[in-house]
Amino acid sequence: MTRVLVVDDRAELRWMIGEAIGLLGADAQTVGGAEAALDALGDQSYDLVLSDIDMPGLSGWGLLERIVERFPGTRVIMMSGRPLDPEVLRSRGAVGGLPKPFRLEALEAFIHAVPESAVA
Repeated sequence: MTRVLVVDDRAELRWMIGEAIGLLGADAQTVGGAEAALDALGDQSYDLVLSDIDMPGLSGWGLLERIVERFPGTRVIMMSGRPLDPEVLRSRGAVGGLPKPFRLEALEAFIHAVPESAVA
C-alpha cells in the first residue's frame, strides 16, 4: 500500500486530502507543518510527500530542500493556490505539483505514477 504524508497548515484541508487518499486505496498520515513532517519522515518511510508551499515557519520549499538532502528517493508533490512552474518544481527536487483546488483524479495520477510525474 502506498504511504503518503500530507503536510498543510490548514487542518480541514489536511483532513479532506487524507480522506481522499484513503478512498484511492493509499494510506495517509497528516501533519500541520514542515517540522512535524521532518519528524514523521525520521520515524517512518513514505512513498510520497504532498506538501503545501505557503506555511508558517519552515515553508514547503524549505521542507522540500531538507527532504532532498535527508531522505533521497522520497517523491515530493508541492501544492499551491498560486501557479506552479513545472521546471522550477523539478529543478528543486519535486516530482510535480498540484494547484489548489485540485481534482481527485489529479491526485490519483500522482499516487499511482512512476517517479517521473509532471505537474497536473
